[in-house]
Amino acid sequence: MEFIAENLTGLTPNQFPLDLGNNTDLGLKPNPDLESAMNLMGVLTPELDVPINPIIAEFTQEDSSFLDTVFKQDQLQGFASPIKSNNSSLGIDLLTGNETTDNFLVGEPSSYDALTGTSIAEQSVAREIVFIDSTVEDYQSLMAGVAPGAEVILLDATRDGVTQISEVLAQRQSISGVHIVSHGGPGSLQLGTAELSLDNLGNYANTLQGWADALTAGADILFYGCDLAAGAVGTAFVQQLSHLTGADIAASHDLTGSAALGGDWNLEETTGTIESAVVFQNGVMLSYGSVLASFTGNQTINSATFNEDVVISGDVVLNVTGDFTIGDIGKIVGDGTGPLDNLTLKVDGAVTIGGLIGGGGLLDLAIEATTINILEDVTISSRQVLGNDFLNSNSIANSGDLTFNASTITLGSGAQLLAQVETGSGFQAGNINLNAREEKNTTGGDNLLGEIFNSTTVEAGVEINSATLLGHNITIDSQADLTTLAEGQSDDVAIDGVRVEANAQAQVAITGNSRIESSGNLTITADSKVDAKALTEAKASGDTALDAAISLAEIENSAIAQISGNTTLSTTGDLQLSAQTDTKVETTANGTAGGENAAGATVAVASIETITEAYIDDNVAITQAANIGVAATALEDFDTKATSTAGGASENSTETQQRLQENNAATSDGEISVAAA
Repeated sequence: MEFIAENLTGLTPNQFPLDLGNNTDLGLKPNPDLESAMNLMGVLTPELDVPINPIIAEFTQEDSSFLDTVFKQDQLQGFASPIKSNNSSLGIDLLTGNETTDNFLVGEPSSYDALTGTSIAEQSVAREIVFIDSTVEDYQSLMAGVAPGAEVILLDATRDGVTQISEVLAQRQSISGVHIVSHGGPGSLQLGTAELSLDNLGNYANTLQGWADALTAGADILFYGCDLAAGAVGTAFVQQLSHLTGADIAASHDLTGSAALGGDWNLEETTGTIESAVVFQNGVMLSYGSVLASFTGNQTINSATFNEDVVISGDVVLNVTGDFTIGDIGKIVGDGTGPLDNLTLKVDGAVTIGGLIGGGGLLDLAIEATTINILEDVTISSRQVLGNDFLNSNSIANSGDLTFNASTITLGSGAQLLAQVETGSGFQAGNINLNAREEKNTTGGDNLLGEIFNSTTVEAGVEINSATLLGHNITIDSQADLTTLAEGQSDDVAIDGVRVEANAQAQVAITGNSRIESSGNLTITADSKVDAKALTEAKASGDTALDAAISLAEIENSAIAQISGNTTLSTTGDLQLSAQTDTKVETTANGTAGGENAAGATVAVASIETITEAYIDDNVAITQAANIGVAATALEDFDTKATSTAGGASENSTETQQRLQENNAATSDGEISVAAA
């Protein structure tokens, strides 16, 4: 196709030869071949005002004599773009029509746009512009995968991203589409050091309103960030942003990014009519390996599994209803900008960690859950280092604390909890606290054929199998605490029975090739407490009355702290290993019969088993410790009573009252153990 009068629009009669100093609005007449080729070249195809130099480069004949009839000869040197023939990599000299090794026209290159009469630097060549936050995982592939014709700007992670966008847009005009790529959360987006959220949109109101000066009427702003439009807060964010910028807004209410990680590139929440397409080419959308999730402030989510990067910005409290899982290709990191980041994870279900937690400025980590399971070869780090070698790299700042609270905590083989600093460092190591706790307080029980039955178990445990813990003060603690009470009926009944079963277990087991090194004190404790009461009272009245009261208590209480295998322990402070059981049991059977002829029988039995152990196996190596203390302590308080009383009987009652307060107490009729502990 040639640039001749028959193929051009926007011309008036007798306009040839063209004066390129005039602001003539040239366009090409519709042509399917031209449009197809322009798309391949990455040239935007508006209805008019087609960029003429790229078109000349691919669609003019090698014979350029027709230019003489279109342009003034003294203005041809205004063209500055490289040109190629259709079938050759050689350049074409438009003045001669000859091929040349030079990819530029004859004459000095010019920054002057001869068609508009303006400086090229003053023009906004791209109609769409893409801003990508540099904290986004593998942002390089996203930049390379932007559709041709759009301008790409990488946001500096160390500066306010909203300000950076405003600075760029202030130098642009007639932008029809703005694409912003960063980590998102419900109603919030991380842009450099700034968090743009529903809470602070008012602070940025003037800045956001200024964006409108660079936009066309009906322009679109597309946000690529996980869950930005999720929930009521996300919807309000989108609507308010549309109001401030005057643009149509599109954002996602679910994960954005890799389909393999549960994400997509659909922007489901919109305001107005979105005319801009997703700016990334299909190839990069299919191959991109992350999603764009971020959390700030105090947020609540349902059960979640993350197989992608989760970015924490600032002090974050994440409340989870259900279970929380980090998959083996997922990770939790800080945002890498500004102050260091802290995460508190409160989960009312189980936590399973299969991927990395640490890096990007993530400092303190606290997890509260019913159970915490750290899988094999998982690294959790509060260290501040350059790169991702959290085990060996030197610190560049203080390490944070790692605190886990659950009923059971398990560390698989090869797992690492790292909060250390290197020897001789001027920085401070962080503490590691593994606290396994379960506590129950029960009253009453099930009524089974007139007998009250109460059975309760509490179990708390920490299991470390061939794992590594490095930090300052390291505390590994298991506590089981059970309080239970079962009472019989105190009304006028002849037979009353209560049975209590209580089982409490606290255990710490460090096995395999575990390595624990502390630059402070190392404390390992198992502590189990039981406070159980089984109380019955049978009362009968009448001239002839019989009563029977039975109380049974079966108690198991154990605390075991063991270090075995080829474990290595090292601490510059004290090593304390202890186990303690504290058992209190009250078993009472009280029967009262009234009337002239009365007889009664009561039985109170307590069966109690306690195990208290603290030990270090022979193969365990203690390479350093200021002092070593190992203790196993059992505290016991047992009270077992059986009482039968006849009230008002005149016959056959000489032995109707017998109080038994000691184990194996003798009755008047022989030796039987009716009260035992």
